[in-house]
Amino acid sequence: MFGFTQGCLPTHRWDELNAFFKKSGWSGNELCGSGVGTRVAADQYASDTISLQNIVQNTYKDMESKPLTIAPEGFFDANWFKEFLDKSGKSVEVITHCIYNLGLGVDHQHLVDMIIDPSYLDGEINTFSQLENIVKSSATSAVAWVGE
Repeated sequence: MFGFTQGCLPTHRWDELNAFFKKSGWSGNELCGSGVGTRVAADQYASDTISLQNIVQNTYKDMESKPLTIAPEGFFDANWFKEFLDKSGKSVEVITHCIYNLGLGVDHQHLVDMIIDPSYLDGEINTFSQLENIVKSSATSAVAWVGE
């Protein structure tokens, strides 16, 4: 109806993954730092990321190309991210965080002006610098991406 493809996973595999996430307690969004509605402590998130990386490595052990382990995708909190990287070791390959420098997107009247004004992105320079320093000072080989 909407022109969607069948996707890369069959429905039964999505059901298995959904069951896994429910069983492991991974539910919610932006669970790092102060979280949204709920949060997961950095040491628990690191432990879960290590487990996820092990699953990925075992599942794709015979494949040359493997999916990246990307985490945590949430609001930046320097202390939380530092602890997470220190405890997750090399299990995370890409560290992500969210930025909402344009607000919640409800100011439709000024949204276009904000998007084309580079000073709005400049407001995130401190966050990017802190994250860059945390990544460089940790033992990880992860790279930093902005996720959302």
